[in-house]
Amino acid sequence: DVKEHPGGIKEHPGDVKEHPGGIKEHPGDVKEHPGDVEGHLSGVKGRRRGEKRHPVENEHKAQLSAFQAALVDLQDTLLPIQAHGLLSLAKLVTARDSETLACSSSLMVIFTENLRHTDSYVYLAAIDGLVALASTMPKDIIPLLCQEYVYYMSSPDDPSKEKGVSERVQHVLKLGEALVRVARALGDILLPHYYEILLSAIMVNMRSSDVAVRTSALSNLADVCGLLHWSFGRVQNEVSMALMGGGTPLFLGVSVVGVVCSYF
Repeated sequence: DVKEHPGGIKEHPGDVKEHPGGIKEHPGDVKEHPGDVEGHLSGVKGRRRGEKRHPVENEHKAQLSAFQAALVDLQDTLLPIQAHGLLSLAKLVTARDSETLACSSSLMVIFTENLRHTDSYVYLAAIDGLVALASTMPKDIIPLLCQEYVYYMSSPDDPSKEKGVSERVQHVLKLGEALVRVARALGDILLPHYYEILLSAIMVNMRSSDVAVRTSALSNLADVCGLLHWSFGRVQNEVSMALMGGGTPLFLGVSVVGVVCSYF
């Protein structure tokens, strides 16, 4: 049976999640807009990744826009330069740079993919990018981010890939951190417009078979409820049931601690 929460998140391993706003595509399948990021890299493809730039190429990069220069940095094999590229993109999104926002779908994919990186300098920069993107374009990005958060724990393992469950769990935990930071960035004015879909996604993962995902989701729920000042209208019953539905002493113990700490 398909379980559906008030915010429009449907929990079913094989189904494509669809938000009431009509968003059907999974972030990994987003089609590129006319401002495809590959087009911005056409002038730098002659250099191998990580290869030292020739002075002429450095001069060429100086002539690029800030958005194009950030994309060039993403192609480098040096981690600090990659992270710098991600941070530059996040700053451009916050500044509402028109060239950058025209490629918002591509940026969503870029930031989400870099969450998988094992280096904290890179994946924390990717989280910053997701927060900036969701805060600037909440109507378009928040549903996609919530779908990504739920999708990764509801999709079955692919035996053809070497990526194990533990790696997927880490990815989900990072997405959960991004969701909480997005909720915090929305503030008291915008958060009431998006709290239902945020809470719905979190409560879906509270029923995950993985205890780390369940515990993290519970912590995320407590954080978002605290930001809402414990006023969440018509989903109050669902939240109460979710808090008592963990089933394990550890889960219930964390539930009590999380609720009390967020309340005060």
